[in-house]
Formats: sequence, C-alpha cells, structure tokens
Amino acid sequence: MRKIIEIFIITLFIGTAISSVGMNNKSINEETKSNMYQIDQNQYSNFNYIYINRDGIFNPPVMTIEYEQFVDDSISSEKIFVDLPEYFSWKDHEGQDWTTPAKSQGNCGSCWDFAALGALESVINIREGIVDLDPDLSEQYVLSCLPFSGSCNGGGPSATYLFIFKNTSGGNYCNGIIPEACFPYQADDTIPCDAKWDNWMDFLTPISDYGSFYPSIDAIKTKIMENGPLTCNMFVNDNFTVWGYTNHNPDDYFHFEAELDINHCIVVFGWKDDSSIGKGGYWICKNSWGPTFGYDGFFNLEYDSLGFNRTSASWVNYNPDDYDWHPVPKVNGPYYGLVEEPVVFQGEAAGEHTPFTYYWDFGDDSTSTEQNPSHTYSVQGEYTVQLTVTDDNGKSMAEETFAWIQETNQPPSTPTIEGSSEAIKGEYCWYNITFSDPDGSPLYLYAHAFGVESNIWWGPYPPEWGKEFINYCWDEEGDYIVKAKVMDPYGAESDWATLEVTVPKNKSTNEFNPWLFRLIQRFPILEFLL
Repeated sequence: MRKIIEIFIITLFIGTAISSVGMNNKSINEETKSNMYQIDQNQYSNFNYIYINRDGIFNPPVMTIEYEQFVDDSISSEKIFVDLPEYFSWKDHEGQDWTTPAKSQGNCGSCWDFAALGALESVINIREGIVDLDPDLSEQYVLSCLPFSGSCNGGGPSATYLFIFKNTSGGNYCNGIIPEACFPYQADDTIPCDAKWDNWMDFLTPISDYGSFYPSIDAIKTKIMENGPLTCNMFVNDNFTVWGYTNHNPDDYFHFEAELDINHCIVVFGWKDDSSIGKGGYWICKNSWGPTFGYDGFFNLEYDSLGFNRTSASWVNYNPDDYDWHPVPKVNGPYYGLVEEPVVFQGEAAGEHTPFTYYWDFGDDSTSTEQNPSHTYSVQGEYTVQLTVTDDNGKSMAEETFAWIQETNQPPSTPTIEGSSEAIKGEYCWYNITFSDPDGSPLYLYAHAFGVESNIWWGPYPPEWGKEFINYCWDEEGDYIVKAKVMDPYGAESDWATLEVTVPKNKSTNEFNPWLFRLIQRFPILEFLL
C-alpha cells in the first residue's frame, strides 16, 4: 500500500513540476516578445513581521500588476569590460561607503520605487564626490506625483526614471525628484501630489540620463563600475525572507535557488567572485525592508539565484553641474527623556558649501545654535523638534523629528514566547513573541533565538504592535533555547523570556524522499496517508 501511495505521489509531483515550469517559461517568453514586464510586489510592514503560511505565500499577500515598458528606445546592449576585478563594491570603494542607508517600504508594494531612488541616491554621492552627502529622496513624491511609474501594487524602476526625467503631465511637468523632507513617505499611493511642500521646486534635483538593458553577469559588473549602482529584479520566497532576518554577517550569502519568476526589486552595488561558491560568487545588494534585514538592510545573493538578472536591469545618471545642493541635515532622532533631565541632541550636515550653521527648535519655545546641544524639558509630552542647517552660500534645509518626555520610566515587562517545545527536524514551527511596556513606550526586541545570536535590536515597535511572529526550521537534532528580551527608548531592559525546544532523533517524513516534506506541506492529507 505504501508503495502504491509513493508511486501516486511521484506521478503527482512530476506532473505538478512540469506544469509549473511550463507556465513559468511561457511567462518569460511572452514578457520578452511583448516588451512587457511583470512585477509582483511583496508588501511588508515597517517591522520584522516574518509570517509565511504552509503554501509559501507571504503575508500580506503578493500583489501582481503589469506595466508597459515605458522607456524610450527601451532595452539596450551594454559593453563589457575585459578585465573585471574579482571584487568591487561601492560600499567600500577606495575605503569609503558611497551607499545610503536602507529604508523600509512599509505596507506598500513599492520596492521598485525604493530601488530606483536608492540607486540614484548613491549615484549622486558618487558624482558629487561627497561620500556622506547621502541625499534622502522622496519615494512618496513618485507614488503621488508620478503615478504612471507604479503604485502600492507594483511598478518599475525604468518607468520611474522615465517620469522623473519627462517634462510632461506624466512627469509632473518637470525633470527631477525632491528630498524626503519635502514629502515624507506614508506608504500610501492615494496621498495627493499637492501634499508636498509649497516650495518643492526649489529642491528639485534633476537626472541627466537613464536606461535599461538585458543583463549578463559581466554586463552588470561593467555597468556598476562604469556608472554606479543599478536596479535588478529577483524572486522573494520564504527561505530568503527567514534567511535575511536571521543572518547578519556581511560575509554570508543566500545560496543558489532556481526561479523563473520575479516579484521584487533591489539595488545592486557590487560583487565578489569566489570559486568555492557553486555559481562562482555573489552580488552585493540593498533591500527595502529596513535595517534589520541582512546586515543593516544589505545582503549578498549568489549569482543567478532567485531569478536574478532574468529581466532588464535599470540605471540612472546625474550631472553635478545641473544642481547646487542645499545642505543635507541629519537630525538623528527620535529622542526620549525624562522631565527635568537633560536630553542630548546630535546634529550633522553634509553639502557642497561648508561651513554650516545649526539652529535647533525644541518645540517648547526653546532654541539653540549649537550643533549638539543639551536641553531639559519641564513638562511631560511629545515635542516636535526641528533642525535647520544653513550653508556658507546662505542656503538652508530643515529636518524634523520628535522628543518624547515622561515623568518617570518603568522597565518593560518580560516578553512571552508561545510555540512548540518539541520540533521535528526539517519541519517549520511557529513562535509568537509578545511584549508590552507599562509606560506605553515603543520597544526594541532582541532575540537570541534558535541557537543563533542576532546581535541586533529589532524595532522600534509602536505600543499597539507588541508582537513578532517567527517561522523556523531546525536542520539538526538537539536541545535549543529560544530567548527574547525587549528594551525601551530610555535604555531600560526587560528580563529574558526563554522557551526550551527539543528536536528529538526520530524518523521525519522528509527522510522518506527528499522532496516529500515540501509536498506534504502543500497537501497535508498525504501525511495521514503515509
């Protein structure tokens, strides 16, 4: 009887696999023939909500939308350098980091938007020759004012660059993009375009050129070295997501997994060739899921993995002679403190025309002209703090943050960890970590989970959130301890919460056949038949 069931399952598996591959190949072929591309955009919250169901579908669900390839003269062929180095990265080119910090797309399928502007931000750093300029460009401007570029259901970097460049109605009648401060990101494509600053055109930064090409490994490398970071598409699955939130070493890389589809867009900054790696090396990339993914929001991806470079790559250029930069302030908030205790504020700025002057407005009718002032609040409350920086040419730019001031502070409560205390080797288990703060403060979560030290605090989580879901699978038998604690913005930490987990030595279903475990996940009834 078991043999009959096994033959039936093999037949079902082969049929399903052939059908799936056929559909995927058809999708790619039709995309190429019709000059259309399809982006399935994952929607993620601002927090590390790792939530994957038994079918491998992400929550929130994957969104799918088709966009016409709007680029004039569309796809080009790129020259290839003959002598490419084994390693190159704009993260440490000539000993300096030319990238900008990773951001979070939030609950909106706008990875295409973040990838397009993330590449442009670094190109601006490179062309200006100011490594710490780090312009923070407005993704909300693209969503609200350049709607033909895409939406929270998907879009594309090539269309984004096209409409940033175009002086037409689709391009908001101007060439350029504005800073984040002019139009803060709200993860909402229904925000009207007129919600930006009234004087937004004073801060309009133009682009000089853009394009797309069908990439090979050497073509991508050449374009990165010649022009700067660029955007590429890939496919995100459950393995990649869990890996990214549990692997934070800059030398780690996601191993090869074949995939024909795409559903996500990223920025690529460099590469490393390594003959010990199956596909010969990996790409150095930036995601848009916040700084707790990978190493500070960056990650490494083995060549050809997860559909990488199966569709066109996009690049953008910028001419520093076209724009005289305002100073770029960095307010470094939010800030937290107690009544009648000093709060130290830290201001920074970058730009073309030094030196800078600083002006702080603390939101309680108090001000300071120091760069890093200390201020004491006398009343509990939430204060809007603004830093205005003026350069030597008289140009100014402001950035806002918040200061939360309390009378007293209590440490957070000890978290609770819910989940199975006994797991089966090779099978995923759910773990639900819940936490709260008696003062209602946002919290940071530190999880020493699954025998892997994360070395980072995740968050902050707003008071109404208070939970983290993690889906994990142990590959080896043994005894493990899941640990978690939280910290409030004032530095007070909770006690550790622990859960002991045992993975016993027993015969798991995935030893019956190497692919059977995944098939049982998709068709649970097979577990009872076997």
